[in-house]
Amino acid sequence: MIKRLRANVRDSLSSYPILKSFLRMFIDKRYFYHNLQGNFTNHIFREYLKKIELLFYRKRVNLYKNSQYILLDGKEKLIDNGIIESPIKLEAKIADDIKDYLRNKLCHDPEIKNSSYFKISDTKPNIKKAYYMCEDVVQAPHVMEIANNNILLRYVSEYFGALPSIDYIGAWWSLPTDTPSLTQSFHRDIDTLHSMKFFVYLTDVSENTGPHVYIKGSCKSNFNSVKDKMHSDQDIYKFFDREQALNLVGPKGYCFLADTFGLHKGMPPIESPRLVLQIIYSLKQTPFGPKKPFLDCDKLKNTDLNSPTATLVNNNILRKTF
Repeated sequence: MIKRLRANVRDSLSSYPILKSFLRMFIDKRYFYHNLQGNFTNHIFREYLKKIELLFYRKRVNLYKNSQYILLDGKEKLIDNGIIESPIKLEAKIADDIKDYLRNKLCHDPEIKNSSYFKISDTKPNIKKAYYMCEDVVQAPHVMEIANNNILLRYVSEYFGALPSIDYIGAWWSLPTDTPSLTQSFHRDIDTLHSMKFFVYLTDVSENTGPHVYIKGSCKSNFNSVKDKMHSDQDIYKFFDREQALNLVGPKGYCFLADTFGLHKGMPPIESPRLVLQIIYSLKQTPFGPKKPFLDCDKLKNTDLNSPTATLVNNNILRKTF
């Protein structure tokens, strides 16, 4: 009865997008900031807004400035291109351990209206993406250790100018289908002002198994785009040289860190499905992570996340245990 009522309300609101957006902001205040900053898509203006935002995160700025210096290879490349490959080294066994843990967890396709949850082994032909629940992904082996890797956090802190928070951790399958999903066209992520995404391939990825494609330097370009807009390859290569397109292929365990305000897409897999782990870092929380911290630190084995710095990094996910 309640599920049917909710479905009827969602169907009714779909005809009134402005009302739907207002109600969503009323229910979840994170959407107000998310929608507000999404109106500013010029990269120069966003850089000014970032400087203003940092004024509200002085503690995180000071922690970054006072942190122990680590020599970072490729820092300039990250700043210039918006992306760096293999900032840390991950063995194939780590990818296998995460994949094996998730094997029997439930997932869903967010592009299918009212999608039900299913195991990946029970996937139907119309499924394009199969997302696991954040609550399951964070408990997979190695995931929180990877997300809190000191070198990785240093790269993000250098890019932001402040210690970040983990905004969201997710994992999903991209499956071979006749029609691509939304994010398999070029787009920008305009979710918050300070945002970086770290990707780990949990399966081998070749040209035919859904590589991520990133346009180097596009995070600082004047390419005209708006939030949630998809762009054809033709639109992109009228503005950028094809040499700027980086096809990210590699074995399981291969990883990269990117400013996804830069134009990017996932290629549709042809030969076999692709599984990827994604960790999102931000300053201001987006609506995509959990509303409240949901995981107790003592549930994570062999992990010490109670230091003041780690508490700040994980404050969107881990409940305080002291």
